[in-house]
Amino acid sequence: MKKNMCSLWVMAVGISGSVWAASDSWNVDADGLYFTTNNWAGGVAPGQTALLSDSTDVAVFTNAIAADRTVTLDGANRNIAGFTFGSSGSRKFTLATSGAFAYYLSAGSVIQTLSGTGGHTDTISAGLHLLGDATFANYATSSTGLKITSGVTGRASTNETATLTFAGGSISGQNNLAGTVSDGTQGGNLAIVKNGPGTWTLNANNTFTGGLTVNYGTIQYYGTGTSLGRGTITMNGGTLQHANTSATIITNAMIANGDFYLSGSTGTQWGGTLDFNGGTRTITVKVDSEFDKVLFNGGLVKAGDKALTLSAESSYEGGTVIAEGTLVAAADGALGTGNVTNNATLVLSDTSCLDAYASLVLSGDCTLTLDYSGTASLSALSLDGGATYLDTGSYDAAALTSLGSGTYTGSGLLRVSGSDSLAISISSINGAETVMAWEGSASKNYTLQSRPDLLSGSWSNVLENIGGLSGSMYATSSIAADQAFYRLLSD
Repeated sequence: MKKNMCSLWVMAVGISGSVWAASDSWNVDADGLYFTTNNWAGGVAPGQTALLSDSTDVAVFTNAIAADRTVTLDGANRNIAGFTFGSSGSRKFTLATSGAFAYYLSAGSVIQTLSGTGGHTDTISAGLHLLGDATFANYATSSTGLKITSGVTGRASTNETATLTFAGGSISGQNNLAGTVSDGTQGGNLAIVKNGPGTWTLNANNTFTGGLTVNYGTIQYYGTGTSLGRGTITMNGGTLQHANTSATIITNAMIANGDFYLSGSTGTQWGGTLDFNGGTRTITVKVDSEFDKVLFNGGLVKAGDKALTLSAESSYEGGTVIAEGTLVAAADGALGTGNVTNNATLVLSDTSCLDAYASLVLSGDCTLTLDYSGTASLSALSLDGGATYLDTGSYDAAALTSLGSGTYTGSGLLRVSGSDSLAISISSINGAETVMAWEGSASKNYTLQSRPDLLSGSWSNVLENIGGLSGSMYATSSIAADQAFYRLLSD
């Protein structure tokens, strides 16, 4: 009976097609074929032939080699739980393929470089398919790197996401995923998460849609507009570093859950929205950069010695602080609806960059450029860090220079209207006209403005130069849209 039971068990395994091996180490100082058993210390090539079930086998490449060595995947695809590199010296391993054969990485797989030294870069040029989450990591203690030149393809099912995590120590070489990263054809998404203090590079036209999350360290990207994928970029910390010598445009939406850095050889135009997610975020700018879509839901601190340009109307209400370098406000409403504090250099390029109800606080040694024609309105203006505020009225660069110790240039005017807010009551007449009422002052003139949407568009004057009087005042205008928002400005 025992013999029959054993025989049946072997037959069942044979029918399934699963051929299990074991983790093993490359054992020769030579090029070779992956499936040649004599090349492995244990006599069996790690991995399994069944591609869609998990393997626990790891292929290890840590033996000393006298020259660069290539291990070629031949004859079939291989399901494996990862690769470990760790050879010393300046010579590298390359895992290649003899055609279209690829490695299928089981859920939880790890491709890693351990304590290898000598400044070499181990390379994988055979295709990689992710059957679940996976980690690519470099823990070397020198400039040894890890490079993936093949495509990395997800195989998550519909409504599921496979996550590729980049990890490693702070002393690492050039870790590069140079092949295209894609979701695959199974209906799911592939996402990338950057952990650890090292640097990983993405430089292909990537199509993955599960998003990029940077928790720590640096993601370096090249000039292609999709090198960071097509999903949302979430910055919990870390650095986005542009590696090309020519400017590029990245259109991904961005969420900032923490402070982060922008760096690189040349600048990037960030063409997606930036959500501060309810907090005040510090962006340290080490290369000239631009955001040309709305910033919202929080506040901004601009740090770093390079220039940051805001070239779209924004709705963030938490205020703006220029701590270092230059901030250029180049659009109507670019600085949101909050107060602005300038301790470095601020360039205003539009009369409506500042919200009319905001205050502008300038430190004694800051620089302010009024780079526009006309008058910008604000509620309060300080030239000494908020210790005192100027009287209501209009001020040009010459007047500011005579009153403060900062550097003031440009041809524009700043009109300080005072910080008192005006309460407006609204009623309609026969659904055709809107009546505004407020308590006025005989010493002021008023301007009534409207806009259809608080998140887009701009304020337009409905009635201008309304002469003031003491007591209740009224203004009537025709209703121009299904809904409108109104505000009242006083000189």
